Amino acid sequence: ETMRTARLALAACVVVTCVKLLLVPCYRSSDFEVHRNWLAVTHTLPLEQWYYDATSEWTLDYPPIFAFGEWALSQVAALVDPGMVQLSNLGYASAATVLFQRLSVIATDCLFLYALYKYCTAVYGPRADNSTVFMFALAVFNPGLLIVDHIHFQYNGVLFGWLVLSLWAAERGRDLLSGLTFAVLLNMKHLFLCLVPVYFVYLLRHYCCAPPSAPQKEREDKKPHPSASPLQYFSVARFARTGAVVGSVFALSFGPFVQHLPQLLRRMFPWGRGLCHAYWAPNAWALYNFVDKVLNFVVSHVDPSYTGVAASMSRGTVGVETQVHAVLPTPTPVVTLLLCGLMLLPILVKLWRRPSPEYFTLAIVQSSLSFFFFGWHVHEKAILTTTIPLCLLAGRDARYAAVSFVLSTVGHYSLFPLLFTPAELPIKWLLLLAHTLASYYCLSVRPGLRLNVLEWSLVVGVVLVELFASVVHPILFGAVLPFLPLLVVSVYCATGVCYAYCKLMLM
Repeated sequence: ETMRTARLALAACVVVTCVKLLLVPCYRSSDFEVHRNWLAVTHTLPLEQWYYDATSEWTLDYPPIFAFGEWALSQVAALVDPGMVQLSNLGYASAATVLFQRLSVIATDCLFLYALYKYCTAVYGPRADNSTVFMFALAVFNPGLLIVDHIHFQYNGVLFGWLVLSLWAAERGRDLLSGLTFAVLLNMKHLFLCLVPVYFVYLLRHYCCAPPSAPQKEREDKKPHPSASPLQYFSVARFARTGAVVGSVFALSFGPFVQHLPQLLRRMFPWGRGLCHAYWAPNAWALYNFVDKVLNFVVSHVDPSYTGVAASMSRGTVGVETQVHAVLPTPTPVVTLLLCGLMLLPILVKLWRRPSPEYFTLAIVQSSLSFFFFGWHVHEKAILTTTIPLCLLAGRDARYAAVSFVLSTVGHYSLFPLLFTPAELPIKWLLLLAHTLASYYCLSVRPGLRLNVLEWSLVVGVVLVELFASVVHPILFGAVLPFLPLLVVSVYCATGVCYAYCKLMLM
C-alpha cells in the first residue's frame, strides 16, 4: 500500500505540474513586475541597499530570507535573459522572462508537494480506500493556489511548503524542527506573524512543559488531571534550546541588515493604508462597509436635511491615512488589532489545555481566520492561509470536512475578481468546479461529508452570484455601476466566511 500510495501521489504531482504549464501564457498581474524588479534589485545592488532602493514603485518589502531567495533566482535569471535583472528595465517582460518566472514558481512548488506527501502519509497512512491520496490531491489541486500563484503570479507554494513541513514535524513529535521551519517561514513572509502566539503556546506547553520521561501519547495530554499544573514540568533547558533554534534563524536572516533595521522594518510594515483593500476581502469589514453604505442610503432618503458624508474605506497606497465611514464609527488599526487579540484568547486557552498536534493545526486555522476576518487592510489572497491548513484537517473528522468544503468553495470563489480578463473566465470556473466536485467525492469517502441546508445554500449560491456578476450585470447595466459585481461577490463571500468562522470557533 505504501508503494501504491507513493505512485498515485507522484501521478497527481505530474498532472498538477502539467496544469501549471498550461497556465504559463495566462494573464499576469502587477505582482509579476514586482518580483522581476526584486530580481533586479538583489542582483544589481549591494545587500545594504536592497531595502533603500526606490527605482520602481514596487520596492522590496518582504523579510530577508525571501530576499535571499530572490538573489539566488537572479543568478540564474541573468543567464537566461540579462535584461531581466537590469534595474532600469521597468515593466520588462520578454518571452524568456515570462517563461523563467513562471517556471521558477513551479519549481519552488516542489517543497509544497514534498511537505504535503510527508504530512498526509504521516497523518492518514497508506490506505486501501485511497483516502490518503485523496487528501493529498485535494491540497495539491487547490484552486486558490493555482489562481494566485500560476495565473495572478506569486510564490505562495514555497511558503505553504514550509508551513506544512512545520505541521508534519509537530505530528511526528519533532517540536524543535516544527519551530525551526516556522521561523524560516516567518523570515520569508511576515503575513504569518498571526500564528506566532499559537506556536509559542504550543511549543511552551507541548515541549517545554512536558514531563521529560513521559511517552509521546501521554505528553499530548489530551485529558490533563485537574490538579496537575503543566508549569511544574517547565524545563529551562528546553525553553533555552527552543529560543536558540528560533533565534538562530532570525540572526542569520536579519544579521546582515543589523545596521539597517529601522529602514527594513519600515518597508515591511508600511502603516497608512486603509481598512480594506480596493476590492474588499470577504471579512467582517466588508459586511461593516456594506451596512454603512445601506444606512447612508436609507438615512439620506428618510431625512431630507441629511447631507451625508463621502465615505472612503479602501486605500491601497502607502501614506494615505484617511478612511471615513458615513454613518458607522470608523475603525482604527488599534481597534482591529484588539479584536484579533480578543478572538485569539479562547484559541490559546484551549490549545494550552489540549496540546495535541490535531488541536495545534486547528488553532492555526482559527488564528489565521481570526486575523483574516478582523485584520487591518487584509488582502483577499490571505484566505489561503486558512483554506490550505484546514484542508489538511478535513479528512480527520466530518465536522472539519463540512466547514472545509464550504470555506474552500466560498473563499476560493472570492478570488475570482483577481482574474478579470475574458480569457481566464472559463479557466477559473473550471478550476473551482472541478475542485468542488472532487472535494465532495473525496470527503464523502473519508471522513463522511454531511452538509446542512444552510451549508448547501452557501455553496449553491456561489453559482447564482457568479451568474449575476458575469452575465446578468453586463447585460442589464453595461458600464454603469462597475463596482456592483465586486460588492455582491465580496458581501456574499463574507457571509459564507462568517458562517465558517463561527463554526470553527465553536470546535
